[in-house]
Amino acid sequence: MLQPQRAFTERETKLQSLLTQTAASPSHSHDHVLSVVGFGQWLSGIYHANMEVVTAAAILHDTGRSNPNLRGKAAATAAVVTAESLLEEAGYAAIEITQITQCIHEHDDPNFHSKLLESRILKDADFLDGFGARGVIRSVMYTVETGGGVAEAMDRLQRKMSDRLHGLEFLESRRLAWQLHRLTEVFLSQLQTSLPVEQVVYSGKLIVFEGISGSGKDMQINLLQKKLAAAGQEPVILHHPSPELKKLGQEWGSVESSSLGYGLLLLADWSKTVSAEILPALKAGKIVISSRSSWSLQAYQAHDQAVQTFYRFAASWEPVADVVVYLKIDPEMALQRTQERTAAGQESPGVFRTSQVVQSEAYEQTKKYYPRVVEADSALPVEEVHRQILTALRSLEIVI
Repeated sequence: MLQPQRAFTERETKLQSLLTQTAASPSHSHDHVLSVVGFGQWLSGIYHANMEVVTAAAILHDTGRSNPNLRGKAAATAAVVTAESLLEEAGYAAIEITQITQCIHEHDDPNFHSKLLESRILKDADFLDGFGARGVIRSVMYTVETGGGVAEAMDRLQRKMSDRLHGLEFLESRRLAWQLHRLTEVFLSQLQTSLPVEQVVYSGKLIVFEGISGSGKDMQINLLQKKLAAAGQEPVILHHPSPELKKLGQEWGSVESSSLGYGLLLLADWSKTVSAEILPALKAGKIVISSRSSWSLQAYQAHDQAVQTFYRFAASWEPVADVVVYLKIDPEMALQRTQERTAAGQESPGVFRTSQVVQSEAYEQTKKYYPRVVEADSALPVEEVHRQILTALRSLEIVI
């Protein structure tokens, strides 16, 4: 959804108030109107169109949807009749009303290319609110409103959305729409693909340790490994990123500053670890302990919610951990620990100075997306943290 680019004028505010007197289709409600206004004003600014005409047309373009029996061109024709009276009442001039109603009348046909710039802008603005996540949910809502089922909804997403993609008027619209449409392709793919149920059947257990650098993951993993070994169990210990990627990362950092670029390398490295080591060990009934997972990828490489979501989805093939041990620690204390390691030659100087707080905040933002997260206060003495972790793992029947 794109919000309006400027405040409404007095006449536009009047139209808004008059519009509340007409019932709206749930899939073409007020938030859709605002989104179309936003896209319309955005395109008007690029192409120097009459923004007053575009905005009024966007506000009124779906008034015909108040009749649930009207669709497509019939709804647009009915909207013109309603718009004429509302525009007159709001104080629009005759020439403005002619242009606005022309925009409304022509906006819903993907194959029609108007000679009026403002009409082409309204068409694209309306279509743009039908792509991506909003497009999926609005298509499903509209299908339900018109009495359709799953097959009809899929048809709208496949065939009719494709028609709208290819019917867009402006280069900027096409660029944005195709980016948004990738989500729809994934959505449709999941509807049409068999679920990989065999990937979740194994007798092993996966324990993941997470936390910012300096939280004590390696120490706690070593203690847990010794405890399990004393009980006759030999867990598989893994680290992410792998030593090979750490070496490559040093070279990559010298030529590439993109967090997304390095994040994709981390995903590839994690995919190799999962397929070559983690899944075989889990299927063999072993306990696997991993230092970090894709959760770290979000904390370190994605300080934007949209990118974090992308990484979670991109790593949806990873096994869901039976438990995630999240070692919480004050960033200043963690920084002090990393500085001590730096002084001992175990870390590169300056790497963590500006990042600990940001990474800690990212962990807090994303922890709700992971099941069975056990939090331990890493500021406590090492043995006390170890006891907390053991107690939690026993309560979850992960270890005896």
